Amino acid sequence: MQPPSRLISHQISIQGCQGVSPNIKINSPFLFGLQEPPAYKGKIVGFGSFQKLIYSNKNGDPRAAIYASRSLHIWPMIEFCDRDTAVGLWKTGNNNINEIIVVSVYMDIIYQVSGLRLSSG
Repeated sequence: MQPPSRLISHQISIQGCQGVSPNIKINSPFLFGLQEPPAYKGKIVGFGSFQKLIYSNKNGDPRAAIYASRSLHIWPMIEFCDRDTAVGLWKTGNNNINEIIVVSVYMDIIYQVSGLRLSSG
C-alpha cells in the first residue's frame, strides 16, 4: 500500500488543521510530515483522534510530527523521537520492502551553522 505523501512545512493554526482533516478520505491511506503543528500543554491539537499522530513532547511542545491514517501499520520509535524529530516504523505489507522508517524533522532556519566539519575517524 503506497499512501500519497505530503509535507506541511509552514506554521499551522488550529483553523488550518481543521481544513486538512475533513478533506482526507477515511478509507484512503495517507502520510503527512508536520512541522510546527499547533500544540497546547505538550499535546498536538486540531487534528482529532480518528487518525495516528506520532510525536514527542520531551522538553516542550512538539515541533515535528507524523500524521498518518489508521489503515497504515505505523508505530512510533520513541527512542529516536524528541520535540524536533518524530520517527515511526511503517510495516508496509509489501514483500519487497516490508519496513520503512518514516521521519519528520523540524529544522530551525533562524540559526546558521558555520564551520561544520565531517571527519572519518
